[in-house]
Amino acid sequence: MISIPHITVTAKIYESANSVVYRGIREQDNTAVILKMLKEDYPTPAEITRYKQEYEIIRSFNLEGVIKAYSQQNDQRTLAIVLEDFGGESLHKLIKELPSGMTQCPYQNFWTLPSKSQKF
Repeated sequence: MISIPHITVTAKIYESANSVVYRGIREQDNTAVILKMLKEDYPTPAEITRYKQEYEIIRSFNLEGVIKAYSQQNDQRTLAIVLEDFGGESLHKLIKELPSGMTQCPYQNFWTLPSKSQKF
């Protein structure tokens, strides 16, 4: 498992060609966090720039229902974005956990609509 200062990593929850996502706890206040890290030990300058831009874009949103970007940290040879953890699970994991024989879920049962309208 990885080591990030002041964060206890509890689980690896996703991996793609470019990044790895972990669930953890921020030690200073016991806040649940998500760590999104570049997968490469020595990312290219373009990859680092893209991650920094991603962090700045997420951080600029201050809207209910949009995750918060808490910080950006250098981890030895790569970069990590520390995000709010709202307790969600990946769609891939949920589909894998469907009862045996159930390969599809009707969209009416899958998607839920907000119970109240929101005004923008």
